[in-house]
Order: sequence, then structure tokens, then C-alpha cells
Amino acid sequence: MGYQWINLTLERTRELTDSDHFQKIRLIYGYPSAIFELCDMLRTLGKRPPRLRGVVCTAEVLRPEVRSGIEDVLGVHVHDQWGLNDGGLFAAEGPDRDGLHLFFMRGVLEIVDATGQSIASQGIPGRAIGTCLTNLATPFVRYETGDDVHWYADASSVSGINWPRIGPVDGRTGDVIYLPTGRRIAMPGLTLVMRWLDA
Repeated sequence: MGYQWINLTLERTRELTDSDHFQKIRLIYGYPSAIFELCDMLRTLGKRPPRLRGVVCTAEVLRPEVRSGIEDVLGVHVHDQWGLNDGGLFAAEGPDRDGLHLFFMRGVLEIVDATGQSIASQGIPGRAIGTCLTNLATPFVRYETGDDVHWYADASSVSGINWPRIGPVDGRTGDVIYLPTGRRIAMPGLTLVMRWLDA
């Protein structure tokens, strides 16, 4: 059963909360702006999925106020994830939510400055460049991701995961457009509309 998240309305949210499906939701995965908008509707209705165990946000910058807003409404931890399937890169927060652990078995991440020089020091933001090691059809070598990231820490995290970590990603920020009528359009919906327009 699918639900329309792009044109989310209070009525559609009420339909979701009245469904059997709502009672079974254990994980919500998606754009932070869309989940935040859903939470606004759920707050209005005074509802939350009773079996929900967590939320994973991806594809946009997870701002602190968005994370806390989602957590306040849903009552569970929100975890951040960064993924570039085409670039072979993936990173996600562990249980301690202390940086994003880089899954390095599919690709290589380089962080470079404005001149293209490699940045190895922690805390210095630079452009994320990805090389995919697993795409045999069309390998991407030194793929310009459009994201700015920084190395977070060398030491293992409290969770004991010893993979390299990056800090929160400064890229792909999407938000919500508020129309004069009060209607909201989440950025994923706007992206879909743009595909239908002639250039």
C-alpha cells in the first residue's frame, strides 16, 4: 500500500493514521524535509506510529532543528545517512550518532580544497570526490559529488565502530516552499515537477 507524500495534506495524513499500515510502521526512511512535514501533520492530529523504532534521514542536510522536531513528535532517535549510489559512497551514523561512519568497501572518498589538493586534517571542509569500485558497467573515477564534507575523527567512536568518520554533510539542502495560500511543497516534489517541464 502506497501513500502520497509529495502532496501531503492533513486529510491524507489522517487516512494514513487510520490505516492498519500505520500501526505496523517500525522505521521511517526519507528526506528530512518530507518527514518533518509529516510530523507537523501528525502533531496536529496528536498521533504517532505506536511501533516505530527509528527514523533515518537521507539525501538532504539534516539540520539540528529538523532532527529535534522529528524526535519530539515521533519519540524516537533520528539517524543521518549520506549516500551516493552512483559514486560508490555511503556513510551513516552509528548508535551514538557521533559522526557518519564511512562504508569504504564500495568506493573511495577524497576530500579536496578549491585547488584540488587533498585534505587530510580533521574539521576542514572540502569537496567530496568519489571513486566507485563496484560499478563494472560505468565506473565513476573521481566523481564530483557536489557535496562539501570534512573528516570528523580518527579515534573509534563510543559504539566501537572503527571506520573513518565524516562530519555532517553540507550539501543537497532541500527545504519546503510555503505558498501564499499556506500550502507547502517539499523539495522532492518540486524536483519531480521540474522533470516534466520543457527546457
